[in-house]
Amino acid sequence: MNRREFLEQEKKDLEEKIRNIVIQMGFSDPASIKYKNLKKESDIYFSDLEKIEFDISSYQHSSLTNNQRGNRFDKKLPKIDFSKPRNLINKIIEKFASTRKGGSAFFLIENIKETKGELLVYDIRDDLSKDSDDWRHYPINVIANNIVDEQSLLSAIANFIPNSDSETQTVDNPQQEAINIIDKITNGLQVGSLVFFELNDWDALGENQDSLLSWFMEYFWIPLTKKQSQLSQKYANIRIILFLTTSYSCLSEECQYLPHFCPTLKFNKQKIFKLSLPITWTHKDIREWIEDTYKYSIQKSLLESKYIFDYSKGNPEKTCYMLKQKFNKL
Repeated sequence: MNRREFLEQEKKDLEEKIRNIVIQMGFSDPASIKYKNLKKESDIYFSDLEKIEFDISSYQHSSLTNNQRGNRFDKKLPKIDFSKPRNLINKIIEKFASTRKGGSAFFLIENIKETKGELLVYDIRDDLSKDSDDWRHYPINVIANNIVDEQSLLSAIANFIPNSDSETQTVDNPQQEAINIIDKITNGLQVGSLVFFELNDWDALGENQDSLLSWFMEYFWIPLTKKQSQLSQKYANIRIILFLTTSYSCLSEECQYLPHFCPTLKFNKQKIFKLSLPITWTHKDIREWIEDTYKYSIQKSLLESKYIFDYSKGNPEKTCYMLKQKFNKL
């Protein structure tokens, strides 16, 4: 049995254990010790399942059919309860289009493992990329790209620049290197170009979160926004979008006291606009999602959503898991 087969079997075993616990919880009093112990056990299994699914996702040779089905399902999930943050994002991006000058926007989503915030990022990225004939994607992950300081962060970005030569990564001065990379990123941008950055797992930087973020804003993001403004005098609708996310926690206190954040609901392209995502999804949201996605009757959707909500209590991760088990193969 190879590594992938082993992981798949482990996943099946965990899913079976979770199903059994769900059944037991259905027959238990929510106020009982038994119910609380079952819930603790299910939380552990969910955590283990998430790790295994992450490992499995690293294998790129899974079947196209399964990938397409999973992609379709995941694209529907953000419709459950991201309406408020999505409306804020849309307002900002629509303003770019209305002036035809394009623009830059830096968004922050914290604790995406609890809120399933990555689904919102995927949804925005998917919609924007459909509207652009020239879009450039920079998916940077602090852990996967071994980012610990300015140099490693810039090197990670440079690795995603098409036709980038090794000289970009050998400059001794990080500030100068940042300028060189910005020039390479913006070189060749045209009418309607979209540059989409993702900086994920920022909380993995630990005590270096604030110093690296401050440096990044001063020497990379702000100069990049200025370059976009210059280009907008020549080419219409160039957009640069960046999502910074943390996985399991909020930014450090030191980070949050930095002067690089927008005042509440007041957008500034050179600052970070923090998005607040719900940590629980409502029964109504889940029921309406089932109705709209699968065209179920109100009564049938009510029964399906009640079963899911009673177990998940609106926890986004558990809700997604239950929905996936029920509907992903439809």
